[in-house]
Amino acid sequence: MQINFKLKFSKQEDSVLIAIVCLLGIIHSFMYIDTMKGSLFEEYYFIATSISLTCIIGLWRMKIWAFFTYLSVFIINQFLLYLINEWFLSQAILPIILLIFFIKIFESKE
Repeated sequence: MQINFKLKFSKQEDSVLIAIVCLLGIIHSFMYIDTMKGSLFEEYYFIATSISLTCIIGLWRMKIWAFFTYLSVFIINQFLLYLINEWFLSQAILPIILLIFFIKIFESKE
């Protein structure tokens, strides 16, 4: 038995959901900037966060390049945080939700 959980939203509901998810991503990025102060890798965090913010703006405008760039930065960032022993699950939850949401949005657009 297979259950299909396809959600269908109108175009207006879709754009509201995209705006909400992107605003959560922007808030997460600014919270991340606040926690990086005083770190040994402050420059790296600033660059990664700047790229992530650019990608979130691109995702808001539904650009596929923004999704793949955000995914790449997320994977590299998580790997590097693990290597320097600063990885926490709480840092990964919201970006994972954002990525899953946009996977579903891009699938429904096809």
